[in-house]
Amino acid sequence: MFSLFCAIGLLLLTLFNVTKVRSRANELQLEISLKSKIQERQRIAADLHDSVLGDLNALNVYLAILYKEENGFKGKKYYPELKNSIENAIKNTRLVSNKLMPPLLESHGLLAALEEYFNSLSVKTKIGFSVVSEEEIDFLYLISYELFFIIQEFTTNMIKYGGINSCKIQFYYSRKNIHIEITDDGKPYDFKALAFTSKGSGMKNISSRLKSIDAEMVQKKAAAGNCFLIRMKRC
Repeated sequence: MFSLFCAIGLLLLTLFNVTKVRSRANELQLEISLKSKIQERQRIAADLHDSVLGDLNALNVYLAILYKEENGFKGKKYYPELKNSIENAIKNTRLVSNKLMPPLLESHGLLAALEEYFNSLSVKTKIGFSVVSEEEIDFLYLISYELFFIIQEFTTNMIKYGGINSCKIQFYYSRKNIHIEITDDGKPYDFKALAFTSKGSGMKNISSRLKSIDAEMVQKKAAAGNCFLIRMKRC
């Protein structure tokens, strides 16, 4: 009988260890996948910044030189329009580069990157965005990266479909968990239902990113607008 108990115990211990190894292997595979995705975004952002922006800036300089030198050239009247087009291309390329890899995210962390992003959005949309945190916390870079784009996806949908006037992102913490509450005063909607029926990728991207960082999200009842609570383990 004792031998039987020992055998069962050994079997259970083996199964536990196998499950633990598989879980860790899945975590490592996910981490490698996330790092690969981030590195690819960094490469594209760097290419846009170093090559495309460099070329556009050079064109802008040459255009200014030609404008000064070609006084008798009839086509000079088109220079202001060309200059405006090049400057818009520079601005848009820089915006795309920053969206791919926000500069502050790596250097100053998630909260600073969000504040810069919301300040820029507020100027363009006249919508009030705010970020509130009980304390400073250093998120792992992989986590910061995914959270930034989850929140960005939410705010994009709010602006495009929700008709919002204000949005608040609040971080608060317990001993074991991090809580991120996203509230807006826009049109109420059911996230799960919309994610299931929507043909767009926005809602699916949010769900996929949440899963990638082992976070869960619930939609809370709100008197007006929408309220979402993201919860994840504190590292």
